[in-house]
Amino acid sequence: MTNGRKINEIAVPDVNTIYGACDSSRIVMSKDGGATWTEFEAGLGTTNQFIAIDFINTQYGMATGSNGNIMKTVNGGANWTLVNLPTTTLAWDIDVIDTSFAFICGTGETIFRTTDGGTTWVQQFGAGGTRFIRHLFLLTEMLVLHQALQETLIIPQTVVKPGLLQQLCLTTLFGAQQW
Repeated sequence: MTNGRKINEIAVPDVNTIYGACDSSRIVMSKDGGATWTEFEAGLGTTNQFIAIDFINTQYGMATGSNGNIMKTVNGGANWTLVNLPTTTLAWDIDVIDTSFAFICGTGETIFRTTDGGTTWVQQFGAGGTRFIRHLFLLTEMLVLHQALQETLIIPQTVVKPGLLQQLCLTTLFGAQQW
């Protein structure tokens, strides 16, 4: 199925549709629950890898990974568009909220946000250290409770030294302007 490539993360927007972020600048897709697969090659070289992928439905999603590269589709993977972060940050995770808003976290303890569907990305947080933010989550339950505040909760993990994981919880109010 993946020709020996590693799938780093999958997105499953419905029971039939599966997208996988892979190494060697590849994205794999299945529209029949995994029975058959197609592969998209982004042309970014074999050392580029997609680490994270997220879809809001079967049609709209983004994949990100090394060198600040982001691939976006609006038609279920039939076509992909390359958009980039303003830096070559290694992006560890992406959370696509809707067709306008998405967040990316990565090395240098950075968080980026787009409000225009990925055309432009603004760094919202950056401690500038050697650690990284590994995961981010939009907790919809928190948004329901605090919808008027537009609160988003990001829970990153940092490896301090081998075998020791440090967890830090960052929250933001008012559209990720302050953390």
